[in-house]
Amino acid sequence: MRVIIIDPGFIIHTGHHRAVNSLLYQAAQEKGIETIVMGHKILPVHPPLPFPVTRCLEGSPYQQGQNHELSSMALFANENRNFEQALSAALPASSIHSQDVFIMHTLVPEHLIGLLRWYRALNRPDTALRLIMRFPPGLRRPQFRFYEDLLASYALHPWKDVPWNVRFFSDLQDLSNYYQKISGIPFGVTPIAIDFSGCLPQNPPSLENHSLTWIFAGDSRPEKGADLLAMAFRRHLNRFPQDRLRMQAI
Repeated sequence: MRVIIIDPGFIIHTGHHRAVNSLLYQAAQEKGIETIVMGHKILPVHPPLPFPVTRCLEGSPYQQGQNHELSSMALFANENRNFEQALSAALPASSIHSQDVFIMHTLVPEHLIGLLRWYRALNRPDTALRLIMRFPPGLRRPQFRFYEDLLASYALHPWKDVPWNVRFFSDLQDLSNYYQKISGIPFGVTPIAIDFSGCLPQNPPSLENHSLTWIFAGDSRPEKGADLLAMAFRRHLNRFPQDRLRMQAI
C-alpha cells in the first residue's frame, strides 16, 4: 500500500497546496506508509521543499481561458485531455500496487473526465480514490457561470457508475450540498488542512485588549461567509473601535 497525492495545482511553494501536501505526507510517514507527492511539472526546484515531489503533471486548476463562452468548453476539453495524458505517463497500470490510495485534494471539472478515463483504464478495483472538489463552478469565470455549472454536472455524472472505492468531498457543507445536488453523488465534508508548524509559539492575546488585528487568511468568496464576517465585524467595532480586520483577496 502507498499513498499517492496527485496535485496538478502544486505550481508554487506557497498556498494551501504546500500545506496540505506537507501534512498528508507527514501523517502517512508517521504511520510508516510510503508516500508519493506528484506536482505540476512547472513547480520550481528551489527553494527545497521538506518532502520529495515528482514534477510531472499538467492541468493546473488555475487556468483562466479566454473571455468568451466557448472558452469554458475549450478549456474543459483541453485540460482533461492533457491531464489524462500526464497521468497515463506518470502512473501507468504496471506501476500500481495493491491497496494504493490516490488522493486528489484540489479537483476541478477540468480534471474529472481525464481522471476517470485514466482510472478506468487502470482497471484496479483493489485501489482507492479520494477526491476533494475545492472550488465552486464559475469562480474563475463568473460571467460564464451557466456554462461552468453545466460542465461540472456533465463531468461528475459518469462517476456515479464507477463501482470501485471512490469517495468525493468538499471542505464546506454548502459546497458539498451543491455538488451532490447537481451530480447525485454523495459528498462528504473534510476541512482544509492548515500548517502551523512555521508559527512561533506565543500566548493568545487578551480579547479585552484594544487594537487587535483579525486576519481572514483565505480567498473572500461568498460561500466562505466573507460577507457575514464583514457584517459581524461592523457590530464588533461598536465595542472595540480600534480593532482592525484584514481580508485576503485573490
